[in-house]
Amino acid sequence: MKYYEIHEPYYALIAAEDEKTAIEIYSKDWFEVDESFNENVTEVDRKYALGKFGDVVGQENPDIHLAEMVEKFEKRSNEFLLIDGRLAK
Repeated sequence: MKYYEIHEPYYALIAAEDEKTAIEIYSKDWFEVDESFNENVTEVDRKYALGKFGDVVGQENPDIHLAEMVEKFEKRSNEFLLIDGRLAK
């Protein structure tokens, strides 16, 4: 699995097979993107993505065990790990 971070127009951290899939996941429900959108997509390493995910999950659920948090992270495939609250349904 690869990890992609998008900052504009709304923040997201996505676990996806490739950049094309990450863009499809990001744009599926909200808006269409053009070729210039690719400049907003950055591939990040697993350690970085796990750290960001862990920070948020730990803040929302301070009693979660590390092993459980890592398991939740590892189960994610071709979907959002984190998303700007303004886009949450």
